[in-house]
Amino acid sequence: IAISILLVRICIGFMPDITGKIEHIHIPFHALSLQLSKTLTQPDRLHQSGITIVTDDAHIAANIMAWIPGMRFVHLRQVRQSASKGEPIPSRNVIILWDAEKLGKGIPEKFVRYYPSASAMLFEAPYLYAPERPPFVLGVGFVPSQSERDEKAYAH
Repeated sequence: IAISILLVRICIGFMPDITGKIEHIHIPFHALSLQLSKTLTQPDRLHQSGITIVTDDAHIAANIMAWIPGMRFVHLRQVRQSASKGEPIPSRNVIILWDAEKLGKGIPEKFVRYYPSASAMLFEAPYLYAPERPPFVLGVGFVPSQSERDEKAYAH
């Protein structure tokens, strides 16, 4: 029985196109992290060091942080708690991450409530070992700092 289970797990792990089963291990975090890192180095974006990831998916945060060191993670639950207590929420060098396949391509309402000025980008990469499947889509919301928001308000 143990050998059968092992063989089934190997098939699922290395043949998701055949089995039709995509799992967390198939999400292409390295490719997504490279795209995100390249975007973060653009002059009009955040500085890559000291970035705070806000998400309700710890798996996504942990894997992005593994490929882009120097980031920290704040769960959306912590943001909600701070906001409900009237405490400040992370607002400097913040990016929002979500699974755009599950939650949609626009910034989900649960994040917009706390970060209404965030702008969204989508990053996609093919699943590992599943070239025939549609790519994984990671939603990234860039939260402008207070000074950037002030500049935009002044420009209007």
